[in-house]
Amino acid sequence: MFKKLLKKARKKWRLRNFNLFGWRILRQERALPLDVRNICKVAIYARQVDRVKNVPGAFVECGVWKGRTLLMLAALGGPNRTVWGFDSFHGFPELSAHDVKESAEREHFRDTSLPMVQKFLAFNKVSARLIQGYFHDTLPKYKTDIGPIALLCLDCDIYDSYRVCLEELYDSVSPGGVILLDEYKNSEELRKWPGAAKAVDEFCAARSLAVVDGGGKSIIIKPRA
Repeated sequence: MFKKLLKKARKKWRLRNFNLFGWRILRQERALPLDVRNICKVAIYARQVDRVKNVPGAFVECGVWKGRTLLMLAALGGPNRTVWGFDSFHGFPELSAHDVKESAEREHFRDTSLPMVQKFLAFNKVSARLIQGYFHDTLPKYKTDIGPIALLCLDCDIYDSYRVCLEELYDSVSPGGVILLDEYKNSEELRKWPGAAKAVDEFCAARSLAVVDGGGKSIIIKPRA
């Protein structure tokens, strides 16, 4: 009986310390812990990278947080794709009336920093051009430097951020390019981030664009003509 209890205790200790170890590694920007969510995200982004394989332009992410998706984009895109990441790295700007204050306060996304993401990417031997600041300040300044965009990933949660990103960067997306919408109208995301869906719907209505299923995430494919 004692041996069974000891074996069970050892198993719990190993599991607990593996989880703690994975957390500690992430906090030190050393590696990306492997779990089902990350595997699914890699598959989602791999589909979009393959979709734009013959489309010229950079990969751009707006809403970097700790850099996990940016790591996937840089790794999947390879050396011939320039990757850009835009984020304030200290949380949201002022919310609009279309956003849920409780969601923003709960998520907040302030537990990151520019040096943290730089170290995280460097350890994993990928590179990206990281730009710190709110989108309404940085995107007008850098969109000429970015040039054509093949894949634009929007993971910025709130109404004004989605609106600014679409208005500033859509014209830079190459024909056949993809805009991936991280928060769009599944039941959980719509409850937490209704402003994101509203901004997308308004923009698409004005431009006669369609949002389609991209295989795990909603996407907009820029028309070729």
